[in-house]
Amino acid sequence: MLTMTIQIVITLVGAALIILVVQSFLQRKKNRFLEQEIEELSKKHDQLLARGPSAIS
Repeated sequence: MLTMTIQIVITLVGAALIILVVQSFLQRKKNRFLEQEIEELSKKHDQLLARGPSAIS
């Protein structure tokens, strides 16, 4: 009975660790994507500002 309980606990801890690793990986991937989006929008914004106020309105 005790060994079965230990096996269940170890399995649950292992599953939780795998979930945390996958979640962390996906969060880093999302952050990289958002950083790229910000860079692109910043470049577009700078280009519009360089054209002058008439290009914005």
